[in-house]
Formats: sequence, structure tokens, C-alpha cells
Amino acid sequence: MAILVILSCLGIFCMLAGLSKVSIKVVLGVSVLTLLSCIGIVFYDWGTNNTYFHDMVFFDKFALGFSGLLVFSTLLLVLLSDSFLENAKGFVSEHFALMFFALTGMVCMVSFDHLSMLFIGIEIMSVSLYVLAGSNKSQLASNEASLKYFLMGAFSTGFILMGITLIYAETSSFYLLGIGGYIQSGYPTTLLLPLGISLILMGMLFKVSAVPFHFWTPDVYEGSPDYVTAFMSSVAKAASLAAFYRLFSSCFAGIGHWDTLLSGIVAVTITVGSLGAVYQYNIKRMLAYSSIANAGFMLIAIMVSGQLYNESSILFYAGAYAIAVISAFGVIMVVSNKEGNDSIEAFNGLMKKNPLLALVMTLSMLSLAGIPLTAGFFGKFFILYNALSQGYVWLTVLAVINSMIGIYYYFKVIMAIHFKSAENSEGYQLGGIYQFALVTSSALTLLLGIFPQLVFMLIE
Repeated sequence: MAILVILSCLGIFCMLAGLSKVSIKVVLGVSVLTLLSCIGIVFYDWGTNNTYFHDMVFFDKFALGFSGLLVFSTLLLVLLSDSFLENAKGFVSEHFALMFFALTGMVCMVSFDHLSMLFIGIEIMSVSLYVLAGSNKSQLASNEASLKYFLMGAFSTGFILMGITLIYAETSSFYLLGIGGYIQSGYPTTLLLPLGISLILMGMLFKVSAVPFHFWTPDVYEGSPDYVTAFMSSVAKAASLAAFYRLFSSCFAGIGHWDTLLSGIVAVTITVGSLGAVYQYNIKRMLAYSSIANAGFMLIAIMVSGQLYNESSILFYAGAYAIAVISAFGVIMVVSNKEGNDSIEAFNGLMKKNPLLALVMTLSMLSLAGIPLTAGFFGKFFILYNALSQGYVWLTVLAVINSMIGIYYYFKVIMAIHFKSAENSEGYQLGGIYQFALVTSSALTLLLGIFPQLVFMLIE
């Protein structure tokens, strides 16, 4: 609970700092120290399994692990805020306040043990992201992204709320344990329960950008400011998938026809994401379709939730994906700021302009592609191994084929970086903190790719 209180206070501090014109350096310093303290709290509370707010929030190892991942990912983004600050037109502290409020909602989402807390967490996160997506008011694309995200998000939230209502009407409980116990007991059920589950499933599929609720993703990712897109595609994505996993593994595990439905959704999601990314020439749209495909991989973990080390697998995959995406956007923010566009061609000759940026981007693309000796490889390996152990042979084969397709579009970026000539040879200058954040994220990608057991030792 301390994490929730501290993050809420940090958001309020940033909001008040904006009103009182406190120096942005002070805001950044306080933010970094506060986020580091939250990571310390995660390690201090590790293995305690504490409940709060009348058992509505449950901080087990899964919740603490994801809370630590979300806070650490946000910390990396704060350290990579230089490019954002260069283009920000006022209200910088308010931007950070909204980020930390969203982070508070995300921690609620990964630690909920009561459906109302899930809804509260989703709403806190979503409302903050609606505003952040449209924070660049002078650009039509940003306004359009915010409006699309708000309209689609409002419908998905309505689905989730209605689903919660119907499930309560059937089971007389908002608690995961009560709902799961009712389903496993074999009591005769009416149509309220499957209808409620279906509505929640639809809402959660929107939050993770799964097919057929994925259409908003490319437009919103492209139109939002780069810094916001980085936050949405890494931290928000990981939180949504963790909430999805926590809900369905606790309440709806073992219901056969839901596994069949999810397997079909996963297959289509991975395929649509992979094929859609092939035809993209804008790096942000490509990563948007890539995020759709990666959502499909992480949904596989929900289908095989009873497997050994499965919680470690989804945490590992989410961490590997989030770190790789943050690293990639750390490079994208610099390149797009200097070149004035987000096309893949803007990365031509990056190796000659700034070797550090080139190597970081290359490593990020290799990890997202699932190449060995990167964290992304073991992320995919563990999830597909569990799926194969559960008998999902066809789904595993399909996922491997789509991973091979993914190599093509990730290597388009690598080819541009190393083998194509740039129109101008002007280099990029980076601050010391910016370089530190990029090196740290890249080092983690390599470290987890060589020693993946570090995460499994923590969780299990």
C-alpha cells in the first residue's frame, strides 16, 4: 500500500509544482528519488503477501514483481525526458503528474483482488492517458489520437463495468476468490455469468490492443507525442496484460470454451500484428503493430495459466518487451526531434551519426525480434514452451512463423541504421543522464538474455 500512497503523493507534488512554478530540475530530482524509494519498498515487502483496503488489494510476488517493473520502466522514461523537455510547450510538471497518476492506477491494476479495484485502476490509468495523448495541442494528429483513444476507451470501460455488474449478480461477490470458488463449485449458472465474462473479455482485449479491438492502436501511437507513446506502449501495456492475467487465471481458469475462444483470438492477434507491421514505413506505426503481435504472445500465458513458472514467464516477457520498447523510443525521440519525422528512412546512416544510438536501437530490434542472447528470445521461448507443454502445438507453430515474419520488419530498421546512407551527416549530441539510461536499458536486455534465471529465482 505504501507504493500507492507514495505515487499518489508524487503526482500531487508535480501538479502543485506546476502551479507554483517550481524548477523542472527539482521536479525531476524528486521524481527520480521517489521512484527509487518505491523500488526499494518492493524489495522490502518481497514475499510478505500483504492485503489492504478490506482485502481489495493483494500484494503477492506477482503484484510486487509487476509493480517493480512498472516503477522501474517509468524511472527509465523520466531519465529519458530530455528530448521531451526540449519540445514541451509549458505544463511540463503537469505531464509528469499525469504519468504518476496513471502509474498509480496501473499498480492498482496489477495488485487488485476485488473487481471494483480493477475498475478504479483502469479508470485512473485511462483518464490520465487520454489527456497525455492529446497533450500536444498544436498538432492535429495529437488531438485526433486523444479523441479516438477517449471514445474507444469509454466504450471498453463501459463493457468492463457492465461485465462486473453481471458477474456480481450471478456470484454475489466482487472478490476474485469468491468468484473463482463459485465457478469451480459447479453451481448451476444462468446466462449472466458467461455474458459478464464476455463483456469483461471485450474490454480487456481493447486495453491490450488485441484483435478485433486493435484498430485504435496505430493511429493513437502515431499521433501521440513520442514520449507518451513510449509510456503507453511499455508501461501501460505491461499493466493491462498483468491485470488480464490476474483476472482470468484467478477466476476463469479451467473453463474449456474460454480457452478455445482465447486461442483463436491469440492466433489472429499475432498474425494481424505481424503482417500489419510488414507494410509500415513509419517507425511508430510499425511498433504499434508489433505491440499487437506481442500482446498475442503474452495472451498465450493466460491460456496456460496453470503451468509451472508461468507467472515468471509473463513477468519476464513483459519486462523484456517494456525495456526494449523504452530503449527504442529513447532513440526515436532523438532522431525524430532532429530529422522532423518518424519514418524508418530517418534512421539511415545512424551508425555514423551516433554509434551509441545505433547500437541501442539495434539491440532493441534484436530483442523484439526474439534473437538469442537477448531478453526477448527467452521471453518468447518460455511462453511458447508452456504452450507446447499444454498441447497447443498448432498455436506454437503459428507463433514461431509470425516471429520469423517479425524478423523481416525489425531488420528493416537495422538495415537502415547500418547499411544505408543519410542525406545529412550531422551527428546527435546526448546528455550524460540520457546516455546512462540508454546504456542501462541495453545492459539489462543483454543481462536477462544471458542470465534469464534471475527473474525466475525472484518470483518462484
